[in-house]
Amino acid sequence: MAFGRFLGGDDFPISKITPDIIAKYLGARPSNNNYNVHRKELSSLFSYAENVLESIDRNPVKKIEKLPHSVARKRVPQEQDIIKLLLAANPETDEKDLLIVLLHTLARIDEVLRLTWEDINFEKRLLTKWTRKTYGGSYKAVTVTINDELYFTLWKMWKNRKQDSWVFFNEKTNDRFKHRPKFMKGLCIRAGINPSFGFHTLRHLMASLLADNPKISTKTIQNILGHSESRTTEIYLHKLDGAIENAMDSISGRFEPKNENPQPESATKNKKSSQQKH
Repeated sequence: MAFGRFLGGDDFPISKITPDIIAKYLGARPSNNNYNVHRKELSSLFSYAENVLESIDRNPVKKIEKLPHSVARKRVPQEQDIIKLLLAANPETDEKDLLIVLLHTLARIDEVLRLTWEDINFEKRLLTKWTRKTYGGSYKAVTVTINDELYFTLWKMWKNRKQDSWVFFNEKTNDRFKHRPKFMKGLCIRAGINPSFGFHTLRHLMASLLADNPKISTKTIQNILGHSESRTTEIYLHKLDGAIENAMDSISGRFEPKNENPQPESATKNKKSSQQKH
């Protein structure tokens, strides 16, 4: 955390921190981007101390300006990279299932790892992901439709589940996975993809694929991603406006060889056979 680095272990009264002290600390940051990140974090902390705790009279960071910096273009994987990942996935694990759910929900990794079976409605073919990327920090429900490929994967996982709570269950901890830090790097190495990329780039790729379809609006992509503002969505549209259901259907089977997966055995029959939301 920026404040911990700023103090450097010293027990310094917050009321004694001046703009000059802040400016000297920020001036030692290694880059303009790092400077701005630390400035933002410190400003948030001092604003809380001023407005909520009322322990200081003013925010010493308020008058310190941001520095200009250029944002590095995020490397977005190509479709052939995703095919390589799926082919390299270990069939004895949940690797392919995790990739499919990430790709076909455009969810963040934390949103996928938090999925419960109550969030899956097989009958209505709806999936609810919970995002904390809101102004107040509270969770917001974002519902997307389940296309055929995602339905097949989730239904298989449901039939083979070891418990009724978490979709991605860690048998070693008897709880959900909290994170998968080595997943993407290891899979990229096995797939021969160099340099490797992370989970979040999958959202960028899928958003870009949706944006390539002239029938899918930016507003629809914004709703699928769970963004509050359209300008945030625009960051995801790297290349190149429809309902969410049509949008999700448009990416079904995108990375699979034809006829590799059977259609969900009479989706209607399966959906009705489920006794709960799923």
